[in-house]
Amino acid sequence: MLSALSIAVAGTMVADYQVVGHYKTAAGQMELALSLSSQLTDAITTHEALAHALWDGGPIDQVLYQRQQNQINALFDRGIRELSNADQHALLVGASATWRQVLVSRGLWAPLATIDPHVTDAMQQQFATASDAVSVVMGRLSSAAIEDGRSDLATADTLHNVVLGLLGAMFAVVVGIALYLARRMTTDVVRPLEVLRRAVVTLREGDLEHRIEDVPNQRWPAELSDVAGAFNAMAAALDEQHRNLRDRATQDPLTGLPNRSSFRRHLEDILVPTRRTKQALAVLFIDIDDFKVINDSLGHAVGDAVLVEVAERLAACVGPGDLVARLGGDEFVILISDRRPGGDSAQDIAERVLAVLADPFPIVGDSVSVAVSIGIALARPDMDDAGRLLAEADLAMYAAKRNGKGRHTMFDTSVSD
Repeated sequence: MLSALSIAVAGTMVADYQVVGHYKTAAGQMELALSLSSQLTDAITTHEALAHALWDGGPIDQVLYQRQQNQINALFDRGIRELSNADQHALLVGASATWRQVLVSRGLWAPLATIDPHVTDAMQQQFATASDAVSVVMGRLSSAAIEDGRSDLATADTLHNVVLGLLGAMFAVVVGIALYLARRMTTDVVRPLEVLRRAVVTLREGDLEHRIEDVPNQRWPAELSDVAGAFNAMAAALDEQHRNLRDRATQDPLTGLPNRSSFRRHLEDILVPTRRTKQALAVLFIDIDDFKVINDSLGHAVGDAVLVEVAERLAACVGPGDLVARLGGDEFVILISDRRPGGDSAQDIAERVLAVLADPFPIVGDSVSVAVSIGIALARPDMDDAGRLLAEADLAMYAAKRNGKGRHTMFDTSVSD
């Protein structure tokens, strides 16, 4: 009887240890993958800005540029070395190769990075699109980490069932002692594990705000209290990382406006013919004239402050059904939809933008004046190509620049010639 009891108790302890180990391993690997994804996304985005400036001929800190590349390489190496999952390892290897290839192919790999005097806006946009592919892989890494965490937690659930089986054997072998031990095990192991299991299921179903409540007062064994605390910490980190990744995927970090990809998705949704009904749509493509002069003469900090102020003034020029976004650099875009009879037209809003931005910008005790060129493109009833509508607005903007800047131009066939 004592032997059976000893075996059952030993088996329960081993299974309990395995459950704790699986929970901690899942939490550690998930936290590492999400942390690396977040750090790499931030570092690559920051480095991309310097790379754009260098490629466009702007003055940059070459030492900082080299240090950023070394830091990004170190993050990739750490992830490749420490992440045990083969799929996550492959994602990091691919992302590292893609990131390096994008820079090498454009002559931006330190210490051999050089200025290219023939860089065009189209080449800069292609570079931004290629760099965005690495950020997409980071998003896939986060998703893979969550999925792998779910798999590990499912294994822990299986071990939980083993614990229940051992408890059943104890009941069958030693009824009297088993009743007492079962009561203790139920209090000290089964109920905490069931709370943990339900918490895991809730997390797996997408409720990232779920937490195990009142852990210090549960009077659980120290190990399971530690696991509950680790679960809460993991859930909080996962929730925060998920929010951060979602924000980075849809928002411009400087101005808080929707970014290029978010604007593109919104425009594609609206352009679907079955959803458009009879909505009138227009896109205003806005580019700050001679913005490079502001950066070169007053510094990038002032340039960033100007971009933030432009974003705020643009937001004040539109109605509740319109959308203002930053495409990158000094380019903004406004989507105007559902104009009512008697309401402002696209040209009216363009004139309002020109007037609002004509007022000097009081920045850092100084007064900065800016002008913008605006291209306007109207969506035709049969149009369902967001890229084409955006390109037409872009062409109209360049026509406005050719006509003297500080004005707006409507797209027509002569603009594209």
